[in-house]
Amino acid sequence: MLLFVVCVNCNNSHETVGKKQLFDLNWKFSYGESKFASENDFSDHGWQNIDLPHDWSTEADFSIQKPSAPGEIVGWYRKHFNIPENWIGKDVIIEFEGIGKGAEIFINGLQITESIGKSNSFQLNLKSYLNYEEENVIAIKVSQSQEEFESRDIKNGIFNHVWLIVK
Repeated sequence: MLLFVVCVNCNNSHETVGKKQLFDLNWKFSYGESKFASENDFSDHGWQNIDLPHDWSTEADFSIQKPSAPGEIVGWYRKHFNIPENWIGKDVIIEFEGIGKGAEIFINGLQITESIGKSNSFQLNLKSYLNYEEENVIAIKVSQSQEEFESRDIKNGIFNHVWLIVK
């Protein structure tokens, strides 16, 4: 397999359009429901800085968890990123290798999925949702039943790698 690396948010000026890029670094995470966490202008400055993969059930303090709804535990992920101009007109696909089955995905404040309902790999085309002249924000709400969360047999959060694929 031939793999080309794409540079998103690099500091050098030699950005190259390629086929696939790891999208695991520089995410924000918070437990609990956040009514406006899907919005671009939501302040996530106090959130935990993490890199993926991230299974939030392995680090959770179960004694402080308060369900957002009866029997539900929620975690939010956010990532701020810019898209190079040379990607305009290209398909920009995000690939999740593993994500909690109660995931809802938002890009720039718009919901692009309802609950995923599975915890395996899938792809979404972000092309029509991206801003090429300003920062983009992806926000992901992962909901698990309290029973699943506490079982520790089920992974929670974004527990495998995430990729950007440019076609």
